[in-house]
Amino acid sequence: MKITLQKGERVVETAYDAPQYLSDVLLEHGFAPDMPCGGQGRCGKCKVVATGALSPVHPNETALLTKQELNAAWRLACLTQAVGDAMVSLPDAQAVLTLHDGPQDHTALRPWAKGIGLAVDIGTTTIAAYLYRLDTGEQLASSGAQNPQRAFGADVITRMTHALRGKGEELARVVRDGIDELLKRLLNEAGRSLDELGGAVITGNSTMLYLLCNLDVSCLAFAPFAQDRMFGEFLDARELFPSWPKGCRVYLPRCVSAYVGADITCSMLSSGLCDAKEPTLLADIGTNGEIALYDGGRLLCCSTAAGPAFEGALIYKGSLAAPGAIDRIWLAQGTLQSHVIGGGEATGICGSGLLDALNAMLTLGLVDSTGRMDRERARELGRYIEINGQPAVTISGDVPIIQADVRAVQLAKASILAGIETLLHYAGRGAGEIDALLLAGGFGSFLSPWSAQGIGLIPHGIAGRTRALGNAAGAGAIMLLLDEGAIDESLKIANRAQTVELSTDAFFMEHYIGNMAFELFV
Repeated sequence: MKITLQKGERVVETAYDAPQYLSDVLLEHGFAPDMPCGGQGRCGKCKVVATGALSPVHPNETALLTKQELNAAWRLACLTQAVGDAMVSLPDAQAVLTLHDGPQDHTALRPWAKGIGLAVDIGTTTIAAYLYRLDTGEQLASSGAQNPQRAFGADVITRMTHALRGKGEELARVVRDGIDELLKRLLNEAGRSLDELGGAVITGNSTMLYLLCNLDVSCLAFAPFAQDRMFGEFLDARELFPSWPKGCRVYLPRCVSAYVGADITCSMLSSGLCDAKEPTLLADIGTNGEIALYDGGRLLCCSTAAGPAFEGALIYKGSLAAPGAIDRIWLAQGTLQSHVIGGGEATGICGSGLLDALNAMLTLGLVDSTGRMDRERARELGRYIEINGQPAVTISGDVPIIQADVRAVQLAKASILAGIETLLHYAGRGAGEIDALLLAGGFGSFLSPWSAQGIGLIPHGIAGRTRALGNAAGAGAIMLLLDEGAIDESLKIANRAQTVELSTDAFFMEHYIGNMAFELFV
């Protein structure tokens, strides 16, 4: 049997043993379909155009794809099997909006490598990359892309499960290929060549670094969660990237502990958190939310699994921050108004828009304190529909919020708020004593603090004291690339930090359950 795989200008024709799921064939040949649900047939994101000898349409495909899409030969790669000769075409990747502006200034320019250098932040959802001229500190180019490991699931737990089942090499390969592709893009934009690359810094949470290096993730996956490699070390670049120049080195920053990774170390470095004169919180809110509290001589950190809702995954019409996604919603004279990235009709909703939507729905009485949608109120406003038997509220065009979306947000926001409250508890502080809440990362930089406060994602009364940092982890990686002195500083920060383990903390669990309701924040 033969199958032809195509994405853009890349075409692969190969023999295969039928039957095989399209997703397996694609991954085997270096194509990474978007599968935030981990190939369980629940999210409907792994759309491909497939023709030829295929398995019958699965009931979940009927539920997740429109009649027009099915008529146009769209299928879900994780639910469709090739049973004979077939052709599969992947859509071009979305132009994901990522934060890739570097820090505005540097206290020192003392690079540990020569030529040009690369700084990379591997996020669970996206990868941001920066190319620098090391002798002057000039940024030559920057770019971002979706993390291709999403083909194995949207969250770190799902990806670790795949790694434990023998997929570690594939997970390492796709993320390394993703970094290589970004590097090629940056070099082309800057008019530079690969042989000029002298060094790179690659940061990310603990799981991202383990998967990058194809290490055994058992120590991260099972209690007592004792990470056996903390990084803070140089590698020969060719251990990870065989095509990179001889002599090129890669620095992997120091992690704090399992689930409090090198990304938060870099964020604490670039934000100057430990120089704060008053108690200050730092939060990188995403699939894997990491939080730090500096209170004079004490630095407390924790990690809380918020899930992928704020990254648009496992949300009915969820999307990354890309053209067509609703990114802002507000009320004007009691009516929902929305902004779509790139203009035009909305095709989905990203995390910041989802946050605004829930806040507006609470204000309008479309959702009660328990998170249950009010059907009568939605009908009164002319916004009630049902999707696959679930109540839903239309937001803009064909983009609704369904009941399951509200539940996903409740779980995520309860986790983040409980994490913040737990650090405050162990520091003996109240939210009113916090001088500033620093929000890092793409979602944190674009969310409305007032919407976050309105739904109970951040403590009540703190919205006016929030400040967006942009990609603080990426900025820290750049500092480590340009200033060898920053390496020592980052190691001191990581060694100083104390981790509060939330998985066994009674205070956290009590507040996590209590924070699922909206009633305190309406």
